[in-house]
Amino acid sequence: MNNEEKIKFLKENYDVIAKKITHYDAAFRILDNLVNSKIEHLDKLEQLEDKTQGTLKAIMNAVQICLNTQLLLKDQLDKLEKKINEMH
Repeated sequence: MNNEEKIKFLKENYDVIAKKITHYDAAFRILDNLVNSKIEHLDKLEQLEDKTQGTLKAIMNAVQICLNTQLLLKDQLDKLEKKINEMH
C-alpha cells in the first residue's frame, strides 16, 4: 500500500469508528435517561409506600380506638343491665 491508500484506509476506519462512537454515545444517553427515569419512579414509589404505611398506621389506630370504645360501651351496658336486674 502506498501512502495515499494508507491514508484513505485510515480515514475510512476513522469514520467508521467515529460513527460507532456517536451511536454508543447516543445509546449511553438513552440508557442514562432510562436509569434516571427509573430512579425517579422508584423515589415516587417509595414516597407512595411511606404514605401507605402512614395510612395503615392511622387505620390501625382507628380500629384500636373503636375496639376500646366497644369495650367501654359493653362495660357500661353490663352495668346498666345489672342495675335493671337489681330493680326487678
